[in-house]
Amino acid sequence: MTIVPLLLLTLVAAPAPEMMRQGVPAPSQRLVRVSVVTDDGGDPDELADRRQSVEDLVRSFGSKSKKKVLTIVEEPNSADVVLDVVGRGVTTPRFVMGLPSRSGQPGGAPRPVRTALLQVRFVQGEEAIMIANKNKPSLSPRGWKSAADDIADQIRKLLASR
Repeated sequence: MTIVPLLLLTLVAAPAPEMMRQGVPAPSQRLVRVSVVTDDGGDPDELADRRQSVEDLVRSFGSKSKKKVLTIVEEPNSADVVLDVVGRGVTTPRFVMGLPSRSGQPGGAPRPVRTALLQVRFVQGEEAIMIANKNKPSLSPRGWKSAADDIADQIRKLLASR
């Protein structure tokens, strides 16, 4: 008779398999609370660009919810991790490889392609890490979104490994 209540307790305490398959965390797992911010100082154009990157990062975290390891919170004081968008930059390669144009064809030498560089400070407790996008997106609104997606993927992997 004592075996039945113990078995029932085991079934009630175990997470449902369908919850685990759908990417819903088991009750014992706690999502990491993340706040995405940027400093309010600096040139107005630069500030607007950084704020756009904050929005891009928040959207990137919400777009891939298969293995959800985090949740976005507004207030940095209530977050486990604070992501501070430090800056947006442009990189231009010094050396460009390419074929010269044939005679009679317009163009000339290939031109360097400017790429977007997004930099974010990852702060968790006393630890602070600088993270930059590893991909080389073109300098465009779509490129900045791609840079934010790349950083969001890096942060998901970092949080999942901890």
